[in-house]
Amino acid sequence: MQQKSEVIYLRAHHLICINTFSGLGYSDAFINNMARIVEALNSPSQPLRIIDRLDDICAFCCHSNGRQCLKNGKLVLEMDNKVKEILQIDLSADKIYTAGFLNKKVERAMKKGFFCKVCKDCEWFTICCQLLKCNG
Repeated sequence: MQQKSEVIYLRAHHLICINTFSGLGYSDAFINNMARIVEALNSPSQPLRIIDRLDDICAFCCHSNGRQCLKNGKLVLEMDNKVKEILQIDLSADKIYTAGFLNKKVERAMKKGFFCKVCKDCEWFTICCQLLKCNG
């Protein structure tokens, strides 16, 4: 019998980060955790919930104190809100999505310039732009 996948909790803007992850990060623990999450989200049936607070990626970030983002919480919230608006993600229902469903939505949005619109002020923007071969 196959074991059911555990729900992964993500901030909305991390839907972009998982699509641009190239093995870089703040620490080995962060990178290993991110790689594990990216691998899990490659399974189309992987359940995930979009949340407005620290998530499973933030858990290993050096800029988190376990309650909030210490680096630039305002920018993070702005990016989350842009992603939720563009992808039409409603958090009020506490809905569980599948990775396949959200990955398709992100892929379509990325083709329409979604990345540059949301991520232009992120510290990782230049690196991700190079990976995506965009003109940001």
